[in-house]
Amino acid sequence: MNKTFHFVHGTPNDRKAKKSLRSHVMKGKNAGKTFRRASRLDLARQRPYHHPAGTLATTRHPSTIERNIGNVFLTISCPLELSPDSLRIINQFYIYVIQKMYPAQLGFSVYEGKALWLNYMFADEAAAHCSIALMETCNAFFFSEGNTSTKALYHLSQTFVLVNKRLQSNEALSDSTLGVILMLIFQEQLRKAKIDSKVHYEGLRRMIDLRGGLNKLEGNWPLVMKICKTDITYALQCGEPLLFFRDHMSDVYDTLAAKGFILDRGPTASSIRPNGLNPYLREILIDVTCVANLINSFPIHRMEGHINIRTFLEILVSVLSRLIHFCPLKAPKPERRVDAAYHIGLTVFMMTLFLQFDHRRILDYESVSLRLKDVVEDELEDYDAELATWLMFIGGIWTSGDVDREWLIFRIARVVNQLGMKRWEEVRDLVKKFPWINALHDELGLGQWGLVEATRE
Repeated sequence: MNKTFHFVHGTPNDRKAKKSLRSHVMKGKNAGKTFRRASRLDLARQRPYHHPAGTLATTRHPSTIERNIGNVFLTISCPLELSPDSLRIINQFYIYVIQKMYPAQLGFSVYEGKALWLNYMFADEAAAHCSIALMETCNAFFFSEGNTSTKALYHLSQTFVLVNKRLQSNEALSDSTLGVILMLIFQEQLRKAKIDSKVHYEGLRRMIDLRGGLNKLEGNWPLVMKICKTDITYALQCGEPLLFFRDHMSDVYDTLAAKGFILDRGPTASSIRPNGLNPYLREILIDVTCVANLINSFPIHRMEGHINIRTFLEILVSVLSRLIHFCPLKAPKPERRVDAAYHIGLTVFMMTLFLQFDHRRILDYESVSLRLKDVVEDELEDYDAELATWLMFIGGIWTSGDVDREWLIFRIARVVNQLGMKRWEEVRDLVKKFPWINALHDELGLGQWGLVEATRE
């Protein structure tokens, strides 16, 4: 089989080649940066997330991380020698950043997530270099305003060298190679290097095709989920259709039933208003509402001990795959306002579960924000004021870290005045008629209400 995958020529070890690699990595370093301006709503912004004391200490004093967590990685067999700088990067990521990748408010333990990262990291030398580069880039987002460090550049350049060698070998289509390419895509997305991420993305598609399709990889569930999440993230960022569709909601229902949790779709379906919603979207709405109701029924509304990360990820991938399949964001929005509202509303609802934390998003999703604004500004409140209220509050939670969102706050103020609502409790009772997870959305929704009240002063 002829292999024709070429990402970056990194094999030569001369000065010119190294300079070319650094230039490639640094492209787009400052792309997309925004600068805040003062706003009269700023004083009413939501309270920042209160990190645990130990975590906050780590944030302020990164140099103490190794003493806090210990160099446990020195006791694990690793495909490359870990320098003190590499240990600092890994420890900083594991003690602080990885917690932002899972909705801790829902009671998830991060240990499953850490185990997945370890599996990728210690697969081989290329995976280790790429993992460390990606960890340092994530660390930089939170600790140094996204400035790319020389350590990340070094590990990334080593990754390119090793990957290009591997693509000319019998390991070109291995699971490990696919895992490294996935991390390279994420790395380029973090740097806002759209052209480079698309090159890797197309390479990934060809490699999976040569493997016989996504179904041939089912034996490696973590890899399959990583591929699907990357595909979904790319589709949401660029507005493109999915390359790899996955819907395992029936398996989710069976898994939950085996644990004694029955998602009874009948009562949920009858509780949804007969507003002529597209049948395909209606099925998605029923599934999402069932899951939200189940989570809200747990003690203190947390999933801990009830739904593990594996089941949670299957729900995310299955629902978002169907939503993107129904209407990619670059396609014209659904003609009927109810379809357009539920489509973007359910999309944003699912994204609040795993793509942001303490009002900061590592990746930009301009296509999502534009579609949200387009639907909201289509005078939705004149068609269905209650649906518009839910959509605006979910949208407000999603855009809570954005600079330009005053338009949405004033829009919310207008619709709640139209409905005659004066208190947050009234609003909360209304939005809970739609998909809403108490443990995740109540506090953030209250923050939106505070901003709305600030417009009345």
